[in-house]
Amino acid sequence: MEDQMACVQLELKSLYEKIAENQKVEEALKSTTTKLSTVQWELDLSKSQVQEVEQRLASKETLINELTQELELKSASESKAIKNIAALENQFSSTKEKPSREDISSGRFKIEAG
Repeated sequence: MEDQMACVQLELKSLYEKIAENQKVEEALKSTTTKLSTVQWELDLSKSQVQEVEQRLASKETLINELTQELELKSASESKAIKNIAALENQFSSTKEKPSREDISSGRFKIEAG
């Protein structure tokens, strides 16, 4: 009978140890679940922030494209204006050098002595 009692006590001790181990595992599991929930929340927040940054980046890229197009139009307009000014300057200098027939026939043409 003492052997049976010793055997039962060993089994009880073993069961208590298993119960204690299971409780530790459950606590670790709860802790891990809580940490996982926190990490999941942070991940969701990060994804939201990434989307916001991507939207701002897309808006800035659109603005850059619009400004680039506007700059190209202004540059083309400026180039055209420069060409027009050069053409007008050439026309003016050639007009200055050559009197028109109207000027000659009306006597408005003066010969300057150099």
